[in-house]
Amino acid sequence: MELEIGYVFTDNCVLQRDKVIRVFGTAACNGLVKAELFDGDDRFAGGSGKALQDGRFCVDIPPVPAGGPYRLLVSCGGESVELKNVMVGDVWLAGGQSNMEFQLKDCHDLPQLLLDYEGRAESPHTPVSCALDKVRFYAVPEVSVLDEEGVNLHKSAKWQVCSKEVLPQWTAVATFFAEKVARETGVCVGIIDCNWGGTSASAWMDEETLKSSSATTVYFDDYREKYDGDYEKYLRELADYNAYSAEWEPKKDALYKERPDIGWNEVEELLGPCRWPGPIGPKSPFRPCGLYSTMLCTCAPYSLRGFIYYQGESDDIHPQVYDTLLTNMIGLWRKTFMDLDLPFVFVQLPTFVNRDDPDLTTWGSIRKCQENVARTVKNAYMAVTLDLGTYNNIHPPKKKGVGERLADLALSCVYGLKDEASVTGPFVKDAVKTGDSIVISFKNAPLGLDIGAVAENFDIPEGYAD
Repeated sequence: MELEIGYVFTDNCVLQRDKVIRVFGTAACNGLVKAELFDGDDRFAGGSGKALQDGRFCVDIPPVPAGGPYRLLVSCGGESVELKNVMVGDVWLAGGQSNMEFQLKDCHDLPQLLLDYEGRAESPHTPVSCALDKVRFYAVPEVSVLDEEGVNLHKSAKWQVCSKEVLPQWTAVATFFAEKVARETGVCVGIIDCNWGGTSASAWMDEETLKSSSATTVYFDDYREKYDGDYEKYLRELADYNAYSAEWEPKKDALYKERPDIGWNEVEELLGPCRWPGPIGPKSPFRPCGLYSTMLCTCAPYSLRGFIYYQGESDDIHPQVYDTLLTNMIGLWRKTFMDLDLPFVFVQLPTFVNRDDPDLTTWGSIRKCQENVARTVKNAYMAVTLDLGTYNNIHPPKKKGVGERLADLALSCVYGLKDEASVTGPFVKDAVKTGDSIVISFKNAPLGLDIGAVAENFDIPEGYAD
């Protein structure tokens, strides 16, 4: 068996500071594997261990402080793999669905970010602090099946150093998060981007965990209703869907470019129905437990500083179980990455309503479940973004505020660099009925509440709703 290190280890990678650095992959059975860090020609840290009978190995390098660039040399027998321009800093995994997947090229904040990165501001006399030179990015390929094509996609993925050419393809929330953390801490921040639009949290869990609660087995019931086990029929339906979408999606994109304020109902009237997400079956990324094995586990057990997460929109079909679902997913992710105390910093869903629909979404229930998780799960922290939604757009194009609120939470609750009360939203402390009134008390609201404030980017047209 040839020596191969995990897909996530490439040139330009970021390794986690001040914690054991786990280097993993496959090698010859019982072969002695060494993993060593070099500063120039000088070896300053390393570890070794034997590969198991199936060839898997995981070698621990003792904790080292932030620094670099270094070389990482992994060797077994006469084989070796060398990685260059390796930094030691903080590594965060960015999970979730489309609002975490949302790229900077579609973000309203990109032009100013590029100006800041290039060292300019709107006024040449105003200095701009920008730490993107300390941010690196690894995008886990969107792979729903680990067939030959999927494996090749994983093998082709590379860590990227920031440049104006690659920056627009980076995910917006994670980039704004990483830039602020790097700016405040002064260390290199690596983002492992592992998300897929439209996915339920159930897609990012293993079968054992999803079945561990009777409440969340409903996701398997949903799957059995949509997939009857006829694989050949499923493949025919999938081919038909792919052909339909190949024509429909470009027409939809062109229509939105021409008429950005068009309602969804009119889009489907003009173009025909949207058939997303297509047939559900063994190759669907939206099936329960699929992406846990085909994406998340390909990065594990990489040493991390923590997780950031933006998801919940696709779980409004079962809002009553979302706190159980998310709690169990957090526990599984921590176990998968071999650290049961890993911080989990996540986004509470913002305000949202479609123009064509009555405001009957169950997002309020999801938000309540998210708050329950923040209250009850150790090292779980919630960024309130109620004011950052966009009317008639489930994907708000302003992501800087979301990313920086996540960063502020991390800087407070994980790094201890900010006062917690200044970065968390107000929480209800208690509610007491007095006569015909209810008196509600809040914590983390030192200046009180402005209940008349209206978010500037959630301007519902007059007459839409009372």
